[in-house]
Amino acid sequence: MSSNKPASPTPMDVDKSPKENPTGNHVQEQKQKPTDPRMRKALEAYKKMVADVEKREQVYNDVALCDDVEPLEKKRKMLELKEAQDNLESSKKLWRKQHPQRLEFLSLEEAEQEKERREARDKAQQHVVPKDLPVLQIAGGYKWNPQKVVHNSAAAFVCAFERELSAHGLPIEKHWKRLLSRAMNDPQYLWLKDQMASMEQPITWKAISTQIITKYDTHVQRYKAMRRVVRMQQGANEPLNSYVVKFQQLSLEADMPPGLLLNIIFLSSLQPKYAEQALLAIVNRDGSDMPDDLEEVCQIVAAMKLAEVGEKREADRTQGNPHPQKRLKSKNKRCDYCKRHWEPGHRC
Repeated sequence: MSSNKPASPTPMDVDKSPKENPTGNHVQEQKQKPTDPRMRKALEAYKKMVADVEKREQVYNDVALCDDVEPLEKKRKMLELKEAQDNLESSKKLWRKQHPQRLEFLSLEEAEQEKERREARDKAQQHVVPKDLPVLQIAGGYKWNPQKVVHNSAAAFVCAFERELSAHGLPIEKHWKRLLSRAMNDPQYLWLKDQMASMEQPITWKAISTQIITKYDTHVQRYKAMRRVVRMQQGANEPLNSYVVKFQQLSLEADMPPGLLLNIIFLSSLQPKYAEQALLAIVNRDGSDMPDDLEEVCQIVAAMKLAEVGEKREADRTQGNPHPQKRLKSKNKRCDYCKRHWEPGHRC
């Protein structure tokens, strides 16, 4: 080996190669820090072993070029280098099975193939727009897209936006700028552009989502969101279970203070027949005390609905068989002569 020969690239070098963003500028892709303790230990051990191999390689190169070093010493240094290289390769095979998503543990060919696969996937994702992508329309404000959900707060919109991208496998940091523009109307998007122009680059999703919440989640907006919850009423044909879930979600988005008042608002918003049944169920269970937790009250109402469904099924089964005992008796009837099971057309 020659000391002037450039060091061969490692799988880690492949992962660190510059990538081209949609604007044409080459940027260094930021690698996420591993959160798994086992992965962190594996990466630390990998880096140490790579450094050890490079050190031994340099020592061997120096010895190999020196004429006054004994051949046995050169051979010993070569064997030490080979042993370190073999240990590194065997460890990489083990780590590759444990952490297949890390490019560091792949061979050069595998790392190149994985890199191409990821680039192809990223390119295909650039055209993906989730069908249920939420839009920034908040309770009390202008409902500019009647087909989309009205959120009780900007924080609720941010949460829904993140959840929708995650469900479609779209990394938020790579796709928020492209998709956020589709989730805003013209005035909102103009505001967004002004904000981004004055923000320090690079702009992260955390930074821009904080700006959105600060802009739209004002005290006035919170009042409108709370007023929306207070005015809620279960529709005449609205299923009880779906309404219970909706009330819980909107009350959380509006940051309604938990307690007795919120429970009363919830019970008062139910259809009269359900409200009366719920009060009776609470009295039978807790006496004169009303639970302070909305979740507990909702569980009582849901259980009440399940009991109602069970009673209805039992009634339907009974109505379908008005004489169950008589039918059972006819099935067990035996012949008076041969004492075998009797049915119409039976012959001894």
